[in-house]
Amino acid sequence: MPGFKFQYYFSKIKWFTDFEPSAYCFGEIADYEYQLPAGWKIGSNPSTGSNWIQGTNSVTITSDLSTGNGARIFIRPKNTCGTNLNNYQVPASIVVLRAAAALTISASPNTVACGSTSPVVFTIDNTSSLTGITGYMWELGNNNNWTYNGSPAPSSIYTTTNTLTLSPVCGTSLVSPSASVVLTNAGNTCNIPVPAPTLTVTAPSLSIQGTQSLCSGTENYLIVGAPCNSPAIWSIEPGTGIANLNSTNGVSTSLTKVSDGKIVLTAKVASCATEYPVTLPIQVGTYTSSDFTLTASSGSNGYLSWCPNTTYGFTLGGPASNYSWYYPTGWTPNYISGYICAIRSPSTSYPPTGDVSCTFTEPCGTTISKTIFVAYSSSGCSPITEPAYTYWPNPVTYSISVSVSSANMGLITIRAIEIVNASNYMTVFSQNYGTGVTNTSVTTYYYQPGNYLLRVYDGTTWRTYQFVKM
Repeated sequence: MPGFKFQYYFSKIKWFTDFEPSAYCFGEIADYEYQLPAGWKIGSNPSTGSNWIQGTNSVTITSDLSTGNGARIFIRPKNTCGTNLNNYQVPASIVVLRAAAALTISASPNTVACGSTSPVVFTIDNTSSLTGITGYMWELGNNNNWTYNGSPAPSSIYTTTNTLTLSPVCGTSLVSPSASVVLTNAGNTCNIPVPAPTLTVTAPSLSIQGTQSLCSGTENYLIVGAPCNSPAIWSIEPGTGIANLNSTNGVSTSLTKVSDGKIVLTAKVASCATEYPVTLPIQVGTYTSSDFTLTASSGSNGYLSWCPNTTYGFTLGGPASNYSWYYPTGWTPNYISGYICAIRSPSTSYPPTGDVSCTFTEPCGTTISKTIFVAYSSSGCSPITEPAYTYWPNPVTYSISVSVSSANMGLITIRAIEIVNASNYMTVFSQNYGTGVTNTSVTTYYYQPGNYLLRVYDGTTWRTYQFVKM
């Protein structure tokens, strides 16, 4: 590999005699010998690494950048009595130390989503401040899966600037380019290699489009977000008895109902040298009551132990519509909207038991009802004195203040506040609070005049109060 030329010069050495008053009495030495690292040369004379090359006290040395790092250049006076004769002089030496050039390649962006065809700009950063750079040779290799200026990128690209813009081929595995910086010095060309950068390819954003309720007949399903050039294989679990999978290849398939049950539809998308699975749980046939849950705040699924003058929230979980809520005599609804219901218990223990239920329609059209049994608790009720919170002013104009009542200070805090418009049960304010909050205020200036419900949560129980906005 050609290298750099450099001039080496030193003052001529003078002959001298030991033990005589006048040491330098025979003039100067004109001829010298050099032993260089292998591949280096003086003029046109190459070095084998062990031969001595004749020169003077001023020579031009051409280095070979592939050899010599850590080696030495030896210099001694030439024995002119014959060829290659040892003069028994200890040669002077120079250590060759060649620091690696600090060259790196960066990619922008350095993360590419599988399936993206957006350009990526690669930049060689010359942090060593090298001079004499005349070009850049980029190495991508064959089948690199990039496009360059709209065409498949070749295995090597030469540029006169330190940047290279490439675009990914959709759905393929990418190879980051390495490079070599081309320098010239004293008419010689040198290539300094630069390693490839790390380029991360992330998973595509995949989903399966199609109903999760296969009530009857046949339904179609489609992979959304699949990159181009990406084959897919479909499967269902369990594989038989509930539905038939009508196609196992391609970006779409269909399912035909066989019997009621649950399946998981899976598509494995092969892209960017990786297999990406995506799933969709599907109910085949009619949902049953066990597919839904009815829960209450401060209660378990199916049972609630209640205390007087306390608001409890009930939530129905599962895919449904056409909700109808029912509650015992003496209970007062504070807020009902779809799958959520908030009801205040009676001020006394009567009636001690009852049912809170929700009747709804499951996706295939069957009406289902879920029920929670509610029972008065004589021993499990909180010792909190009502009212647990105080609020002012009422009526309100600009803001409403809320505080733990003095009788309950140290027993409860404010963990959440909701304000609900009593005319349409729309929530106009909702805020969670950290631990230890005992008083706060809510701006009400922009609320429409009318009646509102102030709901305060202590971490266990919701309590509801009424106020008027002027």
